[in-house]
Amino acid sequence: MSTEENKEIIRNFFEKWNSKDREELLEKYLSPDCVMHGGDGTSTEYEEMKKFFASLGQAFPDQLIEIRDVIAEGDKVVVLMQDSGTMKGPMMGLEPTGKRFSVPAIEVFRLADGKIAEMWEGRDMATFMRQIGAAPPGGPPKE
Repeated sequence: MSTEENKEIIRNFFEKWNSKDREELLEKYLSPDCVMHGGDGTSTEYEEMKKFFASLGQAFPDQLIEIRDVIAEGDKVVVLMQDSGTMKGPMMGLEPTGKRFSVPAIEVFRLADGKIAEMWEGRDMATFMRQIGAAPPGGPPKE
């Protein structure tokens, strides 16, 4: 597929993500052997990804991904985005706080045969955790 076709697949993926139809999203856009690589060095395979995406939908039912830029080369697509939402349900052992978050993110996708085969994500998790009330405000101490 061309880089323009790959970019369009990713744009459509996020359009579907924002529509909250996550079941169709997984079946249509992710390869069954897709792997998501987290910023902390972990890797999540397809079946666990399904559970994770479902939990995100429950924790942040108003989550919105706004694409700022899309860059592609070969089989990879890079997306600069703004990720926002309100914590209205439990997530990773945390009780809902009702607080909003809005953080920039960068995701890299590798496509194969018109589907997402690998994903790498990069988010400012410290800011995210502070915004939803799961970490104390502020940053590292200043000298």
